[in-house]
Amino acid sequence: MAERLIGSLSKRQRTVLLQMSRLKHEVDGELVYERGLCFLGDERVAPRTLFALLRLCAISLSQDSHVGGFERYTINSTGEGLLRGAPPPILKPRR
Repeated sequence: MAERLIGSLSKRQRTVLLQMSRLKHEVDGELVYERGLCFLGDERVAPRTLFALLRLCAISLSQDSHVGGFERYTINSTGEGLLRGAPPPILKPRR
């Protein structure tokens, strides 16, 4: 089994980000979360993938996220950078 560096993308996370990047100007390019279910277009995504991408700061809530009671996430510049091979951001703890 291949080892993964802490903060690097898993194969599934990379696949989700690639699809979001390709479709970022379309509705199907948003990761939609409601009541424990998560979808990217008509494909189901594990909530742990969503939460991992949030921890990596690779996705952000969309502007009109809470319309209809759904949380909608889009890829951001950090997510695009991770796809290009940039290192994940280093977050400093608050003091």
